[in-house]
Amino acid sequence: MNMQFKTAVVFGIHALTVLSLVAAETSLSGDGWACDGESVIVPHTWNEPDGADGIGVPEGQAGHNSVSSRSYLRKVAVYSRALPDPKDGKRYFIRFDGVSAKAAVKVNGRDVGSHVGAFAAFTLEITDALKPSGNVLEVTADNRHDPSVPPNEGDFTMFGGIYRDVTLIEKPLVCIDPRVPIAVTTDPKTGRAEVAYTVYGKGEERKTFEFGTPELWSPENPKLYEATVRAGEDVETVRFGFRTVEFREDG
Repeated sequence: MNMQFKTAVVFGIHALTVLSLVAAETSLSGDGWACDGESVIVPHTWNEPDGADGIGVPEGQAGHNSVSSRSYLRKVAVYSRALPDPKDGKRYFIRFDGVSAKAAVKVNGRDVGSHVGAFAAFTLEITDALKPSGNVLEVTADNRHDPSVPPNEGDFTMFGGIYRDVTLIEKPLVCIDPRVPIAVTTDPKTGRAEVAYTVYGKGEERKTFEFGTPELWSPENPKLYEATVRAGEDVETVRFGFRTVEFREDG
């Protein structure tokens, strides 16, 4: 097949940074956690010793010396910790930067959501599951072999557990939904940037910003611009860059 690329293709860069002017974020990382009843510090993994212990794949078995090794631990574990008391008239969300490889989340014994995949962050709302005090977060992490959850193996360690940071997010009742990433699409030719965001309970909204003739982002000149969006009292500012990518016949 003969393919020719003569027209520049412009890719908008998603927001590099999101600054919230109303939402309060509280780190839930660190101590205060238990894993199967034992005190741990999050981020945490049960694969710390076996990821590179040199105990390889049994002879005659295909695979790599990490997740296919004889010592690599696959299991289900339950994490738990106390949560701060909520305030009236607020919504609460929890963001997990990474749980491997499957996660099921409860607050006060009530299911609030789940996630499949070890390498993507996810955010769940917990507002309706909270009580005035004495709240408990419970996360079941599962890195057992599952052919439907790639990657199944690799020459790197796929850490089981809550192996990245956890954050509690407090928002107004009318807010920009933190479960949906804010996206920025840029056009360097016109200097126009379109910001797409989701307002809780109302769906997606879009706002266009004009920046004249923008400076293109590059490693040598990492120029960033800012755009501010709002929903009621909730205000968030996104930082992003303009750049282009061009495919040519000679590569």
